Formats: sequence, structure tokens, C-alpha cells
Amino acid sequence: MISFYKLEQIIKIWMESIKTDREVWSKTVGGGKENGYVQTYELSPPKEVRTSDDNTRLVHIYTITDSTIKNAKEFRICLDSIDNPVLVITNTALSWNDDGDNISKSFCDGHIDKLKNMLINADKTLEDYLKEHSKFDMNEDHSISITEVIFKEPERIEIKFVANNRIFNRNNKLYVGFDATDEDGREWNYVFKVTEKRIPFRNGYSSTLGTYPIPQPFYEYVYTAEFHGYFRPTEEEILNATFRWVVSDEVIKTANKEARYT
Repeated sequence: MISFYKLEQIIKIWMESIKTDREVWSKTVGGGKENGYVQTYELSPPKEVRTSDDNTRLVHIYTITDSTIKNAKEFRICLDSIDNPVLVITNTALSWNDDGDNISKSFCDGHIDKLKNMLINADKTLEDYLKEHSKFDMNEDHSISITEVIFKEPERIEIKFVANNRIFNRNNKLYVGFDATDEDGREWNYVFKVTEKRIPFRNGYSSTLGTYPIPQPFYEYVYTAEFHGYFRPTEEEILNATFRWVVSDEVIKTANKEARYT
């Protein structure tokens, strides 16, 4: 059966694809239910511009389980309220409520059909999305070579690496990182914020000036970056990771938000 975190990713991709120009996607605080757990997501204008005439469109993932989300027995995708399960996912099937019209007051039949198809083809949905919304620069000419990892107190991690030339100043902040999936199927994006850039020089010799040494830059650039987030990667994850330049504004925005909690 699909994992909760993969299901959540697809729900977000779907909601982002059908939202209006006034709506933004947000996730509310989840809560326990007598036989499981409910997580709610919404589409609505931002609070600062929301009016009394604006409707909030709600989607709930109702997880039926006798222990943890990892051991889910059933997922119910409920639209509008948790009493309206439109799609139900179990180990053996994906079923839906197609009994008549007006299954949902907020989402039309076309939107529901789209979600249904995205869930049936879950792996392709995620693969296609990542092709259009890359988190990392995957160009091998822009690869990163880690030269040193330093674990500091309290709970700080610093890396030094060699990579291609990138402008680095207050208007061009740089981030590198990698992603990993834990045993529960949750994907983590680990981000490191560049704090220093060095351009090494060597002494060369000019044929026109005889033997006088002329400083010349190496064709490599040395960077220092510090972990930027809340949940730290383990030493094993770092040593086995392939670091890349982060190009996703969403990944950077999330890292900036989480880093404020440290």
C-alpha cells in the first residue's frame, strides 16, 4: 500500500494543480481519532486578504490504524469533511464513492477524477512532478565534491566542498544538500547554507616578465556550508549522500523556516 507521506505528496501536487489564483495550499495541525489519525489540508486565500465571502476547500487524510501511520490499514481521502470519504485506499484496492452527483461541494467531478488517476499512477505522478520541479541541480558539470565534514557543538554540522563557480553575495545566497527517505517512507530534504567561498591562487610565471611570479587563480572554488534546518541528518546519511546545489525555492523556504526553530 502507498505510504502516508507519498500519499500526502500527491494530495499536495493535486491541490496545487487545481487551485485558483487567489488560493494557497496549507497544512493544518493533525489530530488523533478513535481508530486512527486525521491530517487536514486546505485551499484558501491567505489570511491577510481573506474575506468573509471566501470559502475554504478542505481535504482530509483519515488514516485507519491500530498503532502508527507506518502500519496503516486504510486511508480515506475525505473532501469537505471527515464524514465524506470519497476515495478509500487499502492494501488490495482503491475504491471511490461515485454514487450520483455532488460528491463534494468544493471539488468538481473533474478534479476528483484527476486525483483518482494520480493515485492510480502514483509513482509516475511523482516522477513527472519532479521532472518539472527539480529540487537539485542534476547537471553533472555542476557536481559537488565534499572534502571535509565537521561536527560541532551544539548540534552544528559544517561541510567544505569543491564545486563550480557561483556568484556569492547578499543577493545570491547559495544552498547545497541532499534528500533521503526514512524507514516510514517519509522524505527528508537536508539543506546546508553556504557561509564562505574561497578562490585559491598559485604562483605562475610570465614569459614576458621573466621569472617574476604572477598569482593565478586555480580553476576550482572552495566553499564552506553549515547545516540549515531543524532535523539533522545522521553521520551515516551525510557520508553516503550525493550533495547537489539546491534550486527549489520551496525547499529553501522550508529550510529557512525550520532553521528559525534551532
